[in-house]
Amino acid sequence: MCQGLQRRDSECLLCLYAAGLRKPLDADARLTVFADFVRGLAHLHGKGVMHRDISPSNLGLATLDPPKGLLLDLDAAVQLQDSNDHMKGNIPFLAPEIIALKNWDAETLASRTTPQSKPLAGRKPPRYTKSVDVWALGLSLFVLETAIYWSWKGFNRLERSAQASTKLVKDPGWVIEVGYQNFQQHLQGRQRTSTDPETVRRFRFVERMTKWDAIDRVLIHQLLDEVELLVTQSSKGTIQPKKGRKRRSDGGEGTTVR
Repeated sequence: MCQGLQRRDSECLLCLYAAGLRKPLDADARLTVFADFVRGLAHLHGKGVMHRDISPSNLGLATLDPPKGLLLDLDAAVQLQDSNDHMKGNIPFLAPEIIALKNWDAETLASRTTPQSKPLAGRKPPRYTKSVDVWALGLSLFVLETAIYWSWKGFNRLERSAQASTKLVKDPGWVIEVGYQNFQQHLQGRQRTSTDPETVRRFRFVERMTKWDAIDRVLIHQLLDEVELLVTQSSKGTIQPKKGRKRRSDGGEGTTVR
């Protein structure tokens, strides 16, 4: 059965982090569950389904020993090749093309209510494809690797500068672009400074999954082939909660994680 169909008897990654379990997954375990997430998404995409709501809160852990990951919450999923519905998903994890669609919708509304706006009659809204799921899973992998909550604000370092203040008035989208550029520089920096080849490879995955243009992003089935090769070369890994803390899962047997 594909990873990705239900929430019952599972813990989301953010639930574990919120419980104080900082980096509860070792390197092999992170690769194991990431491979499960990729398998689940490849299965969905193979069936023509877009998830549209991937974020760490919708990445589950079905078991801890051995670790097994699964995609959660298919409420926003749709069996379409493309869509122009921008009202789904967790905003910090939305791909640029969905943000652009939101902006297009706002401009369209303004053109109907503001006389000085250019009319947009006859223009069709842009559409996005299943690549938005790859983007969201890439950002979620960054959270999985770093165990920190995701926020674009952390990468908008130029926002406080006088130059940024001037640019913001003329082009609000500039801050998003600066944040993305800084994020990519951060990823490249992590790859340069890491002494672990496997860690470098996982950050390279993030970089390839979060290309700004959808056409440049790695395809999920291509990524699956690469991840499967890595998994065969590693152990399953372990998940070690912080000592002195315990959580009960919401499963029927009331399993305690120690």
